[in-house]
Amino acid sequence: MPRLTISLLGPLQVTLDDKPITGFATDKARALLAYLAVEAARPHRRDALAGLLWPDQPQRKARQNLRQALSYLRQAIVEMDDVPFLLVSRETIQFNPSGDYWLDTAAFAALAGECREHRHRRLESCLPCMRRMEQMVELYRGDFLEQFFLSDSDLFEEWAVLKREWLRREAVMALSHLTDRYERRGEYERARQYAQRQVALDPWREEAHRQLMRLLALDGQRSAALAQYEICRRALAEELGLEPTDETTALYEQIQTTDPETRFLRKNPVSLPPSPTPFVGREEELANLAELLANPDCRMVTILGPGGIGKTRLALEAAEQQSGAFAHGVHFVPLAAVNSTESIAPAIAESLQISLPSDQPPQEQLFNYLREKEMLLVTDNLEHLPAGNTLWAEMLHQSPNLVLLTTSRERLNLREEWVYEIEGLQYPHDDAVENGEPCSAVAMFQQQAHRADRHFAPDEAELAHIARICRLVEGMPLGIELSATWVTTHSCEQIATELEHSLDILTSRMHNVPERQRSIRATFEHSWQLLSKAERDILARLSVFQGGFRAEAATQVADASPATLAALLDKSLIRRVSPERYDMHPLLRQYAAEKLQDDPQKYRETEMEHIRYFATFLAQREEHLKGAKQKQTLAEIAPEIENARQAWQTAVARGDTHEVEQTLESLYRFYDVRCRFQEGIDLFAQAIDRWSGDEEQAYLLGKIMARQGVLYRRLGRYQRAADAAEKGLEIFERLEIQGEQAFCMVNLADTLRHQGRYREAEKLAQKSLALARQTRDRWSSARSLWLLGLTHYRTGDVDAAEKSLTESLSISRESGNPRLVMPALNTLADIACHRGNYDAAISMFDECLVLSHNLGDKFNAAIHLNNLGTVLQVLEKYKEAGLFFRESLEICHEIGDQIGEAIALSNLGQVVHEMGLYPEAMAYYREGLAIGRRIQDQWTIMACLNNLGETACAMEDYEAASDYLTEAMQIAAETQTMTTLAEILVNVAILFTAQGKTGRAATLLALASNHPACEQAIQDKARRVMDEMGLVPPEQLPASLGAVAAEVLAELA
Repeated sequence: MPRLTISLLGPLQVTLDDKPITGFATDKARALLAYLAVEAARPHRRDALAGLLWPDQPQRKARQNLRQALSYLRQAIVEMDDVPFLLVSRETIQFNPSGDYWLDTAAFAALAGECREHRHRRLESCLPCMRRMEQMVELYRGDFLEQFFLSDSDLFEEWAVLKREWLRREAVMALSHLTDRYERRGEYERARQYAQRQVALDPWREEAHRQLMRLLALDGQRSAALAQYEICRRALAEELGLEPTDETTALYEQIQTTDPETRFLRKNPVSLPPSPTPFVGREEELANLAELLANPDCRMVTILGPGGIGKTRLALEAAEQQSGAFAHGVHFVPLAAVNSTESIAPAIAESLQISLPSDQPPQEQLFNYLREKEMLLVTDNLEHLPAGNTLWAEMLHQSPNLVLLTTSRERLNLREEWVYEIEGLQYPHDDAVENGEPCSAVAMFQQQAHRADRHFAPDEAELAHIARICRLVEGMPLGIELSATWVTTHSCEQIATELEHSLDILTSRMHNVPERQRSIRATFEHSWQLLSKAERDILARLSVFQGGFRAEAATQVADASPATLAALLDKSLIRRVSPERYDMHPLLRQYAAEKLQDDPQKYRETEMEHIRYFATFLAQREEHLKGAKQKQTLAEIAPEIENARQAWQTAVARGDTHEVEQTLESLYRFYDVRCRFQEGIDLFAQAIDRWSGDEEQAYLLGKIMARQGVLYRRLGRYQRAADAAEKGLEIFERLEIQGEQAFCMVNLADTLRHQGRYREAEKLAQKSLALARQTRDRWSSARSLWLLGLTHYRTGDVDAAEKSLTESLSISRESGNPRLVMPALNTLADIACHRGNYDAAISMFDECLVLSHNLGDKFNAAIHLNNLGTVLQVLEKYKEAGLFFRESLEICHEIGDQIGEAIALSNLGQVVHEMGLYPEAMAYYREGLAIGRRIQDQWTIMACLNNLGETACAMEDYEAASDYLTEAMQIAAETQTMTTLAEILVNVAILFTAQGKTGRAATLLALASNHPACEQAIQDKARRVMDEMGLVPPEQLPASLGAVAAEVLAELA
């Protein structure tokens, strides 16, 4: 600690050897000290100092006064060291920069300079700089030389004013940044304290008032927030004669009229698992990691160290400190349960709560999602996925604002990687434990031991043995944690003695013992030896689980009784992650797996039990996934999906066809409803490759292909979907299995419908319905009736459509399956809208949306949002419609639903068209059209072309309008999509009117305004156009839309 401390921020205070100095005799002596200390960088001429402090005195008198003040100063700060505080000569005086002193303003300025010079992505997100600012505002006890004034020295006062203003400005800026940081972290009380200090320092700083107003509002203190505006207004008016800026007034009005807790909430999400125990030690490591994460050149930090060294816990603590620093949050991605490179992207998506399946690989979709995100991803346990290393490099390349904080036992050897190697916690190098705060390793042992035995209170002798234990495990947190659990049955001396004999493993030269495992293996081996034979057997068997397990599963697969699980839990060999769920430390699971594999027969038996358990688990839930318990069942499967995947993959590899068939239906439905389409496709592909060409497994192969085809269709990959359905259908027709024939037919029909082949789709749906009724298959019956209704509707037979759909809905409601209810209900809502029954349509769409949200079914939710938007658009509620379309678009983009994405874009185009924003509308339509052409979805292509034609007419680009409408009409005529054809004819009529073909236009408009295939909104539009143009309908109308379309196409050609 410095001998001399000088505090000039706030009232002047000086201490020497920790004792206050009060014997300066005069204020001029204090002023001399303050000036010399602040300006210590150079020597000062005596004449200059005399003129500074006694400007009105003759030079001789002023120099005499200076000598006297210097004498007082030297008496006050007694100099006893070889290095004096003052460097004095005949002509100059200087405060010694090398002296043993501390000056608060120098420390403040140094911190401010470090913030300015520090390399970081940006100041607001730099944790080291925020910590410097916290030190700055802590130093700032008040204004520079507060309550200190020399009335007879204007020069000194001018100097003091300049310093005071600079220091105050720096303090205010630091307070502003800190207010913002803690607001983004959600620590509103602390943020408010900083904001209040800002206002106190600078009452006319409107930004500070706004921060304080917002924070008060967020804290529910609306009245106080509004009152703060009045304080601001009065301060500005009384001192500056100004009114608050528009920004301040706007904030005041928003607080008056809106819910501040939602209006002003800043979303910097943090999805980190909760910490079971307080974090111990690692202060230096955390500071170093904060510097690395702030460095703009550092995009990937790998925390490197052996298993059990505490990499994950350190990463989580470092990540938590970054809360509020990244615009799109801080997210934890556990990869321990991921067993293939292909599963990395889905695992990241799961942690981010997004869906990635698309017609492109999940990795590419993930990159698209992350490209514009400013985010910190904590990716945990990378060492078992070396093939995925290039993924991290590419991810960083494509996402310029992404930062990765990873943990690994091995270097990733990437150019982007900044390796931060850690060792164990700090531990005593002898048995002596210092009084006071123990070192980190000892503190952690005591913490864990107290959790195991709340009466644990070690005496001095036991502390020495704890120090010995910490040395034996070299401060490894996992070793300490496991060792501490034994205090319930062993003394600390016994624990240390039993651990000591196995230290030879740390120097093992065995080739099959990785270097990284040697220290922790000693701890694991010791723990293993403490278990009974039955406990060892069970622990080894538990290693077969991926991603954790429930007690019931442990009993079935590993023969683990509740008592044994409790014993293993007490020994920290397994962990309870929820009231009904356990998992095992990944290193310990690896160690236990090796023990299991030492006995090949036991390994095969356990593997088979794991397969059987999860095959049965999924088979038992198959019917529930088709009925009223669908939501609950999906929630039950979700935490076990890694185990289910593992069971499937192992069963496929072993050729266990019975278990594969047991798991198939539930896996398919889970992947379908949860929109994990690509993951399901890839999983099923393994089985298809395994049994392709095996006639004995034709039935199973056909089922897998058929379900894979559905997932392909969800992604708009129609040819693949059709091929899979056709292959499955060929197999089941050969095997004469009617139920599966119906399944394949209805899904093939749905694919053909997307391709605009409505008549073929209708015939297949009729065949599927007949088979489904024969086999009493409610699912296929309802789906077939829905498809029949949809094809009837699209081809213009609205009454027939309603009949089929009503029957489909009835069957679906009886089944209790909400996902079966939604398609029929959604299309009936379309028909209600078609007929102008908008209230009924909204009610049905709302019900669909609730059902989809309850299931977590984003695919259908996006459809219903789109459809609700279309009704609102017809009702001219364009703003609300646009919100629905944008939400639908975001969901479709997230889950890879290209059809939905194109439809949402087209709908957004219609909204901005109605608002007169024609160029923006064209851009939306063209983007939707590009997607439609890419996936060859005929209805989407046709709808976008029709909209392009309409807007081109509005822009008076009639040549382009003619081209667009001609192509749209050709598709509508070829596919016999009469509802859309009628709508196209209305736009053609508008084109004809502009071209002077009013008679032809009148015929088309009159036909559309009375045709049952034309929905009510379009009929109203046709009548409106006729009235506006003063057109007279012909006496006789054509009977056929198709015939009229053919004539119009000839005219346009």
